[in-house]
Amino acid sequence: MLAPGDDALITLTADLIAAARGSARATDRLDADICWSPATSLGVDIALGHRTPAAARAVLDHQVDRVLNG
Repeated sequence: MLAPGDDALITLTADLIAAARGSARATDRLDADICWSPATSLGVDIALGHRTPAAARAVLDHQVDRVLNG
């Protein structure tokens, strides 16, 4: 779960998304949040043994690809 102080992390991620796309979009911040939300819950899945790190990484890679490539 992201804490209120993690706003800078969302901002950094939104900036990285814009840089990877080559231009900023109005949805960059939302896309950053969409990437971090499953990342935090997947961490819990790994800690509880419900998912391997490799399986979690595959989910995140898929989501990042969708964000960057539409």
